Parts: sequence; structure tokens; C-alpha cells
Amino acid sequence: MRFYASLAAAIGILAVFSACEGLFDSECLEPEAGMVLIRGSEIDQIGADYYIDSYEASRSSATATEQGTFMGRACNYANTMPWSNISYNDANIACRDAGKRLCTQAEWSYACASLQLNAYPYGPSYIQGACNDGGATVHASGVNSACKTALNVYDLSGNLREWVQEGTRMGGSYNANANELGCGSALTSPDHITAVPQPSDGFRCCRDAF
Repeated sequence: MRFYASLAAAIGILAVFSACEGLFDSECLEPEAGMVLIRGSEIDQIGADYYIDSYEASRSSATATEQGTFMGRACNYANTMPWSNISYNDANIACRDAGKRLCTQAEWSYACASLQLNAYPYGPSYIQGACNDGGATVHASGVNSACKTALNVYDLSGNLREWVQEGTRMGGSYNANANELGCGSALTSPDHITAVPQPSDGFRCCRDAF
């Protein structure tokens, strides 16, 4: 009987392992794990509280040096290569599969500006080198430790420009200049549904606070 109990327990663990695409931690079970709660503001026309991912979205097979190849749900991890070269539609689906959604432009900008106070996630003025910008390659999420808001949301400036619900891409990218890196910086496309994704395109997810 002890053997069968152990076998059943092992099968149960394997089922969780498979459902989480190789990830054992609580982020598989609790959608808000690794997210930051943002209190809404009527002034910014965000009346409801919401959660935003601390890090740019990554694939479930990503590592600190490779973004991996798995499709499926968006993950939210530090020191992991973010999911780049992604279309608006695929970003939408990846957030949905994670039990979340793309952020609205207002939510994204509000979180980036540390609740309307800053032009950049780290402060009121541009600081060269604080974030991954003006370079040639993407960095793993969170490795630029100065590139964060007061609530510890990372890489909202530079690294990858991020899709939001309205179809714009926010915050600039690793190869952007200072004018493209602010919390209000948005790149628009004639038709975001059919826009060809670029190596500098990424995303992160939000979720309503129930």
C-alpha cells in the first residue's frame, strides 16, 4: 500500500509539473505571484486597482541567456531572457493563457511613472545607462537593477518596447534614443493586427484586482 501511495503522489507531482510547463513554483498556481498591485487613480482615469507583471514576459522555456522556443503562456521571471519578436495577437494570447491580459496604455504609463510622478520609471529625468538603451542587444529581465519603479516594476524603459491593448508599443527598446524611452513614449503602427513583429518588440501582462 505504501508503494502505491508513493506512486500516486509521484503522479500528482508530475501532473503539476506538466501543467506548469516545467515550473514548480507558486507562479503556476497564483496568477498574482510576481505581480505588483497598482492602486488606481481617478485623476489618471484608472478607477480600478490592477496588477502588472514585475518583469517583461518570457517563454516558459527561457533561460538567463536564451529566450527559448516554447509558445503558450507568458511567464514573469527575473534574470530570464524576455520574449521578443512577438506580434500583437500572439502577445494577447500568451497573456490570456497565463490568466492575465495585455495592459492598457493608461495602466502601463501610470505604473511606469510611479503613479504619475516621473517621466521615467526611475525618476523625473533621463539617466544614461540606468536602463538597457542605446545598445545592440536585449538583456535578461531585471539585470539592469536601476531600471525600476518605486514599486519594483523593471524594464519599463528600454530593453523591449512593449505591446499594450490599444496596439501601440511603449517605452522604447534596447536600441532606442533618449526621446523614445519615457513613460509616455508610444510607437504606433498603421495596423497593429498585421504589423510585422520586430526583434525589439516584447510585452508584459496585467490583471484586474478582484
